[in-house]
Amino acid sequence: MAWNACYYNTISYILGEPQRFGLMHNPDPLKRLGVRKGVEVARKYEKYLNDILDIFFAIAPQGFTQRLFGVEGESPLHSVNAMDGDTPGAGSKTIYGNLCQPDFFFVADGLRLAVEMKVRDDKPRLDQVLKYAALLHAYPHTPSANGRRRLVFLGEESFTALGSAVQPPATDFRTQLAAFSNAKRVTQFADYGLSLETVKAWAADMEIGFVSYSELVAAAQQQLQGLNGGNTSDEVYAKLLRGVLAELSERFAKEAR
Repeated sequence: MAWNACYYNTISYILGEPQRFGLMHNPDPLKRLGVRKGVEVARKYEKYLNDILDIFFAIAPQGFTQRLFGVEGESPLHSVNAMDGDTPGAGSKTIYGNLCQPDFFFVADGLRLAVEMKVRDDKPRLDQVLKYAALLHAYPHTPSANGRRRLVFLGEESFTALGSAVQPPATDFRTQLAAFSNAKRVTQFADYGLSLETVKAWAADMEIGFVSYSELVAAAQQQLQGLNGGNTSDEVYAKLLRGVLAELSERFAKEAR
């Protein structure tokens, strides 16, 4: 059984035995569908794909993740999640999770990398880019005050065409950025001692990249083909790659063929 199938076995167990998790009086919408249908529907939600890829990137070699997201040659990446919180001195209001919570967030010496997943017709928004700019500059995990700040959108094949519309220094992006005004964002950034104009300047200089799920599939397939299976580490890595390819094939059949 592939490891991603084991993940969904756990989901099916939760749906089938909700009382063991205190869910009897707070039914999840998936539970009301029944176990089999609930798992089928779960495969369509971004949240569960996020979990699968979170496991994959946590185990995959550093080199694979760095090449995929355009930060090859940087210091080893440290994955940050909501359980980590902020380091001491971040202020009374935590930046990560309140300001924005990336699907994947990596830090290294002189580098902060955020990855935002997009599925179906979900498109990047300018205010979302601004929130990421604020997070990537204000998050206090690394000692380096000056370094690379990179935001990568991970989406479906047609999604990569959006790169020309948002990628700095595209004229349209800079024009939209200069004109952006939103009272809610002004207040939100002020909570962290930041001005909207400061965040807009950060966004203008921030690296923005686009990776499609088909590119992730191609990279995983290339890695799998390069393994000879002659040692235990290759065998384990092959299982990891086959699991993520199976998941992407289930969700994005066209990309994973």
